[in-house]
Amino acid sequence: MGVLQKLLDKYELAVGKETTKVETDLLTLDYVLDGGVPLGKIIEIYGENGCGKTTLSMYILSKFVEKFPNKSVVFVDAEYSFNADWARKLSIDTEQLLKEKKLYIVYPRNMDEAFSICLEAAKTDEVSLIILDSLAVLLPKEVFDENDPINFSRPGLGAKKQTMFFETIAPLLEKNNITMIVINQVRANISPYGAQKSVPGAYAFKHLTSVRLEVKRDEFIGDKDNQFGIVSTIKCHKNKTGIPFRMESFVINVYTGLDVVLSNVEFMISRSVIKHEGAIYTVKDTKLRGKNQVIEFLSKNKEVYRELVEKCKNMIYSHSS
Repeated sequence: MGVLQKLLDKYELAVGKETTKVETDLLTLDYVLDGGVPLGKIIEIYGENGCGKTTLSMYILSKFVEKFPNKSVVFVDAEYSFNADWARKLSIDTEQLLKEKKLYIVYPRNMDEAFSICLEAAKTDEVSLIILDSLAVLLPKEVFDENDPINFSRPGLGAKKQTMFFETIAPLLEKNNITMIVINQVRANISPYGAQKSVPGAYAFKHLTSVRLEVKRDEFIGDKDNQFGIVSTIKCHKNKTGIPFRMESFVINVYTGLDVVLSNVEFMISRSVIKHEGAIYTVKDTKLRGKNQVIEFLSKNKEVYRELVEKCKNMIYSHSS
């Protein structure tokens, strides 16, 4: 027994370690993730362009800044698309966070730089979240070396580097309780067999992720000539930290950002926390006509809104157990 204990101490093995989760207050996301965003894990968020992948990731970023005020978050922007104005609509004060060194936005030139930045961030316990946006656009540095055509033509170079990177960073994230969100895209499958679309990245990466979320745009909000938002669906295809295969929707308004209240109201209606009969909605004992009145009522009555949110959270956790 002493030999076994020495082995456990040497390799810092923890048997039966529970995964801590961060609630996001977006009920649909917390439900799909079975309680919140897991710490110390790799999460892949993939989907077509314009469906809300980066917006959802930035919303999670804002919650990590709020939950871990003494730690920093790292946004590796390989797409060079970070928008401070849009971030502000998601409650991210970019200028202030950069000044306080609670947010680091870096722009890697190639895959090797992006992976090096992520590894350095994962080695410290001063970081709570790393976001890589996105895996699909990263190319090995050899591709940009005009004097080295041999490496450029080597097949599987990017996949090999991805495999080595994710196998290296996974234990570091677990050790330091750092969550990593990897945003990915989809590609058309040119093969006549199998699925019509595929997700870029090495096969090992998909195995090393603890959670895989697909985001898909369902519909536009507004008239044909005046569209001001979208409704997107999140589907969990893999979840090693909870129940997989759950699916819910969230709303993005181009003027206000991710509409948490409306998304939560839709969730409450689907779970009969808010009763719905025709155009009449019943919030506790108050009858209201239309969703706009419901949102207006809950915006003015914060205590009622918080009470309904807590009721939904209790439902999420009771269904998880």
